[in-house]
Amino acid sequence: MIVFTAYDLIRPAITTLLTKASATKQGLINGVNMSLTSVGNIVGPIVSGALLDTSYHLPYLVVIVLLFISWIMTYWIRDHFSVDLTETS
Repeated sequence: MIVFTAYDLIRPAITTLLTKASATKQGLINGVNMSLTSVGNIVGPIVSGALLDTSYHLPYLVVIVLLFISWIMTYWIRDHFSVDLTETS
């Protein structure tokens, strides 16, 4: 329950940051964001259920690996790309 509440609280902040990333491609960025969120909401439970049938610990191990990869990608993207999120009006 805590995870779902935290996700619902952080969702507007993610959308705001993505919207500020590009002034000319806001629709594209928000469309891709919503599409990938929907795919994750569909595929995640299916894959987790299949992994859970194999082993009780396997879904958690897969999540640990995915979080580690995401953590590495975050630092790599931060070092190679820059986005100006300052307000320009």
